[in-house]
Amino acid sequence: MKKLVIICTAIITVILFPGCQLGTSSTARIDTFSSQLELFNQKTNMEEAAQIMGITVPAPAYLPTGFEIQEVYVSGRSVRLLISDGPIEKKLVTHTDAAGTRQRYELKSKIEMSISWSAEFMIPARLPVEKVDIKGSPGYLQETGTHQSLLWNWFPERDNLGVFELGLGVSKGISKEELVKIAESVAFKGSPERYTPRSEQVISDRLYDIDKGEFRYLSIYQDGSLIAIQMDGLLEPVDQHIRILKTGKLSEEELTDLIEFFENSGFKVMDKTNEFSGSSGSKVHYNVSALLGSSYRSIKASNYLSPDGGKAYPDMPYPLNEIYQRLKEIAENRTEEVAREKISS
Repeated sequence: MKKLVIICTAIITVILFPGCQLGTSSTARIDTFSSQLELFNQKTNMEEAAQIMGITVPAPAYLPTGFEIQEVYVSGRSVRLLISDGPIEKKLVTHTDAAGTRQRYELKSKIEMSISWSAEFMIPARLPVEKVDIKGSPGYLQETGTHQSLLWNWFPERDNLGVFELGLGVSKGISKEELVKIAESVAFKGSPERYTPRSEQVISDRLYDIDKGEFRYLSIYQDGSLIAIQMDGLLEPVDQHIRILKTGKLSEEELTDLIEFFENSGFKVMDKTNEFSGSSGSKVHYNVSALLGSSYRSIKASNYLSPDGGKAYPDMPYPLNEIYQRLKEIAENRTEEVAREKISS
């Protein structure tokens, strides 16, 4: 089925490259700009990103001298590449906005690239900005007082591989010509290679415990695949910050049982505000989302206490505590650790 996707360039720029700022001006180097990275993004590499997205991830073959892909992150069917001529500077901060209080990274970047892939055909429409040519395809360039962003679509094999939505964000230390040159070099590494796609996400939950310096994330996919991310020691010195990646798989029967549990628990008919808050002042934020048939719901609960150190949150509105406990059991007992690393602030 064809899908019409209307995208506002200004909005995408804010989402992909928020808070961009110029670093100290210099003719000998490319300036940095500031952006943010939420903790639920999965740090990975290009090969693992391809497995998650279900298709080889396109990357620029040309970059300024000394530049290379330093870090790769995945969230759903989107990949984010942090590109620089040295290690990426990032700082772990506590941030409060309309969504609540949480921790995230603030980055100092020089080049960032976002890549989103859809198996379905999409027709982009954008607000009028400067239009540039990228190998015969239209690109949309936006420049503000602090940064530049270039957005375009790429159809590697229009009938077979869907469409990529790509974005490049750079400081104004890179010329428009150089930016277009990077975009024009984006291609598959070698022949296009199809992977068995990891199916769409059906259930996920996240727990932020700011006071304890902990973060927990679980994602469950339609084929039963599990990804769990655990981050500990976020309030400790930098060398105590640990990220643990776990994977696993539920059987078809187990996944069906879990979905039925969500269907019958009352989750789909919870208050339409989708947000609940206790009165304890606890800096714990719990989010749970589920795609049940054609119905998608995302519920958030904040400021509830756990009398047993995180095993349960009995004061959360029903059935959130029951959901939390069941997903916690899956994350702990149905996954195995595959990677562990220290993370820097």
